[in-house]
Amino acid sequence: MDNRTIILIPSRIGSTRLPKKPLINISGMSLIQRVFTNVDKLKLDTFIATDSDEIFEHVLKFTKNVVMTDSKHISGTDRVFEAATKLNIKDDDLISSWFLPCSLPKVGRPRCFVRKCKNFVQRGVTSRTTGTQSPHSRLI
Repeated sequence: MDNRTIILIPSRIGSTRLPKKPLINISGMSLIQRVFTNVDKLKLDTFIATDSDEIFEHVLKFTKNVVMTDSKHISGTDRVFEAATKLNIKDDDLISSWFLPCSLPKVGRPRCFVRKCKNFVQRGVTSRTTGTQSPHSRLI
């Protein structure tokens, strides 16, 4: 069995608390580009799934790995499922979703993450949710 690990970053334009959040400039780079750039250091198949033409066009400036999804999804998980379907991801591949803002803005220890993913596959784990609290969560 030849499993791959695919990272999908759902990104929507319609945030009510912070309009156009993925496109916000942070020190010369958009939030979505910053997250993608840091996650891409893992050297895995990384894609952004979006419902927005504006985000889609922005993402094409730094990667071709972007998938257009329906704007009617009620969650990032729904967006990830549609993207995985469009990308023909196999059932035995491992998908890791990186949501904004919990992906902010760095990925620590890439080798540790890859090792854990391989361990999940070897143990037959089909679903796992992890999270971290932002030190600025009261502001978000």
